[in-house]
Amino acid sequence: MLVQRRALVALRAHSSRAYATASPSISVFAQDAGQPTSSITVLVKAGSRYEPEGYAGIAHVLKNFSFKSSKERSALRTIREAELYGGMLSATLTREYLAITADFLRGDEGFFLPLLASSVVSPKLISHELTELVWPNVMVDSQSAVTSGEYTALELAHAVAFRSGLGHALLNPPHAHAPAIEAVKDYASKAFTQSNLAVIGSGLSQSKLESLASQHFAGLPSGSSLSSPAAKYFGGSTVSHSLHPTLFIGYGFAGAPSAGLATLAAHLATKPRLPWSDGLSPLSTLPSSVHAESILLPYSDATLFGVLVSAKDSAGLKQGGEAVVKALKEVAAGGIKEDLVGRAKARAKFASAVVEEGKAGVIAKGAAQLEGKTWNSLVDEVEKLDVKALGKFTSDLLKTKPTVVALGDINTLPYPDELGL
Repeated sequence: MLVQRRALVALRAHSSRAYATASPSISVFAQDAGQPTSSITVLVKAGSRYEPEGYAGIAHVLKNFSFKSSKERSALRTIREAELYGGMLSATLTREYLAITADFLRGDEGFFLPLLASSVVSPKLISHELTELVWPNVMVDSQSAVTSGEYTALELAHAVAFRSGLGHALLNPPHAHAPAIEAVKDYASKAFTQSNLAVIGSGLSQSKLESLASQHFAGLPSGSSLSSPAAKYFGGSTVSHSLHPTLFIGYGFAGAPSAGLATLAAHLATKPRLPWSDGLSPLSTLPSSVHAESILLPYSDATLFGVLVSAKDSAGLKQGGEAVVKALKEVAAGGIKEDLVGRAKARAKFASAVVEEGKAGVIAKGAAQLEGKTWNSLVDEVEKLDVKALGKFTSDLLKTKPTVVALGDINTLPYPDELGL
C-alpha cells in the first residue's frame, strides 16, 4: 500500500507539469516531463463517425494519404528527411479521430511540426497517389482486419450498439471500390480546419508548441468543426458466419467510462500481470481452448464495455459466454469477496495511472480540450467503490439491453437467452 500511495503521489506531481491553455484559433495542448524524446500529434476530428452519407470508408482513405505529397515536399522527401533526423512517422484512425504523429529527439520539433502541418494545410491529394499508393494500402488494411474474429465482432458490436455515428464501419470493406479523388478532397476540406483539430505535444513546452502551431497552421481555413449526432445506445443481438468463432457480450453507455465500469472491466480481465500466475479473474478458470478478455472502449460521449470470447467452436463460445454472464450476476448479487474487489480496484487504478502518465494520456487530455471538456482521472473515483456500490452498478447494468454478437457456424451459435441473459 505504501508503494501504491507513493506511485499515486508521484503521478499527481507529474501531472501538475501539464499545461492546457489553447491558442485563440487552434487547440494546442502540451505536457513536458523532461524526457529526451518528444512527440507531436495532429489530432483531427475525421474518424469514421463523421463520415457523411455516401462517404463510407472515406476516413480510412484520408488516413492513408498522410505523409503523401504536399505543396512543400514529395512523399519520398518526407520519408527521407524524417529518416535523417531519426524520427518516426505514423497515422492512426479511430471512430472519432485521425491522428498524424511524429516521434523524434528532443529539440527537433522545428523540423517535424512543419512536416506534420503540411499533411493537413497543403496536401496535394493526387489521383495517381490514390491509385498507386493509397488504395492498395487501404485494401491491405481491410483484408488483414477481416481475418480477425475479434475485429469483426467489435465492428458488428458497434453497429448493433450505436447504429449510426459510432456504429459506422472503421475501415473500408475488403472488396470496396476506390472513391473518386474529388470525394477525398471534399472530405479533407471539411476536416482540415482550425476548429476541427488539435496540436498535441509531449516532451516540449506549451509556449514552444503554440508558437510553432500558430506559424505553420495559419494557412488552415477557420471552418467549422465536423459534427455527429450525440451517441445513443440501442443494444441488440446478431449472428454472422465466420471461420473464427467469436462472441461479444457487452453494454453501451452515454458519457465517459465510470469508476464502476473500469473496476468491473479490471475484475473480468484475464491477462495476468505476474509471471506464473493465471490471474484472479473469474474467467481465468476457462479451459485453454476458450479465451475471454474484457473490453473498455471510451469515446467523447459514449463508452462500450464488454467481454470478447474466442474458441474453436460454438460449444466453446457458449461455455465462455455462460461464464461471463455468471460472473456479472455474481458481482450484481454482491457475491464476490471484498479482497477481490480491492484487487480489481487496484488494477483499475493502475491502468488509469499508466494511461495518464504516458503519451496516450497526453493525447486524451488534448482530445478532451478539443471537445471542450475536462479530462478526469478515474483513480480517485475508483477508490470510493466498495462491494455494495459495485454490486449496485452491475445490477443496474444487467437491467439494460445487452449487445451480443456471435460469429461462427450460424446453425450452432448460442443466442442471448441461451447464455442466461
